[in-house]
Amino acid sequence: MVNDLSIEEAEAILKGKAYGHIGCNDGFNTYIFPTNYVYDGKCILCQSMPESKILVMRENKRVCFQVDSVNKLSDVTSVTIIGEYVEIKNVRERYYAIKIFVEKMMHLNLNEEIHYLDNQNKNSKNKKEILFKPVFYKIYIEEMKGSAIINNH
Repeated sequence: MVNDLSIEEAEAILKGKAYGHIGCNDGFNTYIFPTNYVYDGKCILCQSMPESKILVMRENKRVCFQVDSVNKLSDVTSVTIIGEYVEIKNVRERYYAIKIFVEKMMHLNLNEEIHYLDNQNKNSKNKKEILFKPVFYKIYIEEMKGSAIINNH
């Protein structure tokens, strides 16, 4: 049996989890990417390196976000959000996002710059070092729907 969740039940699932999936579209293909997140009661906060999903979401800001909670195969709840991707560039907002990420996931060190070496020319004396900082972004919630699959067998 499939039951709809109330907004309060859906929010409780969002607050209790730290891992979900983002769906985005580049105009031709649809992609689903795993991501860690924090729900702050207003929007979904995420962070990622500036790679594929960020490049796609910068072009098409309409996204779908989904979180599952599976207790056993006969007890599954799911929350799906339709929203808008907004990159956090304001220093104060970025600090807030980092702070709540660190509070929820103490093992992540999001405050440091991450160094990547350009591996295309390993033997060259002119190794090019690229500095990347994680991109912090929000998903502004336009729609939220939760459902529960409960099998009483």
